[in-house]
Amino acid sequence: MAERQLFGPAQGYSGKYKDDLTKQPLRDDLVKAARAKELEFFCSKGVWLKVPRQRSYERTGKAPISVRWVDINTGDEHEPNYRSRLVARQLNLPTSQVHRTLHRRLRLKP
Repeated sequence: MAERQLFGPAQGYSGKYKDDLTKQPLRDDLVKAARAKELEFFCSKGVWLKVPRQRSYERTGKAPISVRWVDINTGDEHEPNYRSRLVARQLNLPTSQVHRTLHRRLRLKP
């Protein structure tokens, strides 16, 4: 009962977002801000472009790589420090091919 009062909608916790490590509820506004910051970084590096799913099927004959958000609070309740990362789910490729693909996408030298 006390947890509901600490982590309720009045405090900004809808229950929609949870810390991936501790499973504690996270504040909606801080998660959204952390996710926006991550997408801004992706866009600045040229590795993120949102397109219709159909485009993947047309160009590769395969489904697009699925992703998920990893949200964590590296701070505490009094001084939160939310970090969100957009990560690929599972890539069924040999490790060397994954590395080549990522290097190509990030324009890094192998």
